[in-house]
Amino acid sequence: MKRKALITSTAILLVAIMCLATASYAWFTAGQTAKINGFNLSITQSDSAIQLAPVSKDGTQVGAYKNSLTKASWGSGWAVMSDVFVPVSSADGENFFPVGEYQNDTWTSVDAAAEGYLYFKFNVKAPAAGTATLTFTAGGEKGADTFQSAAKLAVAVGDEAMNIYDLDVDANDSYQPMTAKGAVCEKNAQGYFVPVAQTGFAAARTQTAVPSVTVDFDAAGVQTVTVAYWVEGMDTDCQGNWKLDGQTLDLDFTWAAA
Repeated sequence: MKRKALITSTAILLVAIMCLATASYAWFTAGQTAKINGFNLSITQSDSAIQLAPVSKDGTQVGAYKNSLTKASWGSGWAVMSDVFVPVSSADGENFFPVGEYQNDTWTSVDAAAEGYLYFKFNVKAPAAGTATLTFTAGGEKGADTFQSAAKLAVAVGDEAMNIYDLDVDANDSYQPMTAKGAVCEKNAQGYFVPVAQTGFAAARTQTAVPSVTVDFDAAGVQTVTVAYWVEGMDTDCQGNWKLDGQTLDLDFTWAAA
């Protein structure tokens, strides 16, 4: 009888987004922003079989394997971990386009953004061949529904393309993300941005809930995971005045040996 060893470990990624309790914030209004209050990546069990190591944007491992990682583990320039979120647009989870010129209710995108969102990579090492199930859980205080509908999460395992998902699905929502510098959109009567022309935009995208992601390990037992997290400016829910407090995003691994 073939026996399987089952080892459960949890890697928790905590991304806390906190706005001042006394103020509401309007996206696309100069000088008003939402701040990320803290960032932490860790494995809770000290004897966990799975370990993590930070990886630079170009794919180079930049630290030793440990049971826990913090924001400081990546170091300057190895990841995008902004202290301020701004509305950006991305069709692929890799290239992000911010507002370049915003006047008269018109948004013209400029060169790819280097801040205003989160983008990071890390290696996951298992002791043998097997499979990990990666699940995402979003949470936060009351009043976060609109934010979570506009927030996007992209994840890739190994050399795969980034897959884009939504923290919270608004069944009536869709958006048309930007693909290039110079894309122009205008604010419509409902208060959200729509393309002026099709140049510089991907096809319209409907919302898709974050699924469980399978991470397969071969005998070497190492995989690289890439994660991006941002507020999609072209999403119809990226509008209005928001008051947010204590938003969180958790990544949980459950690993089973082959």
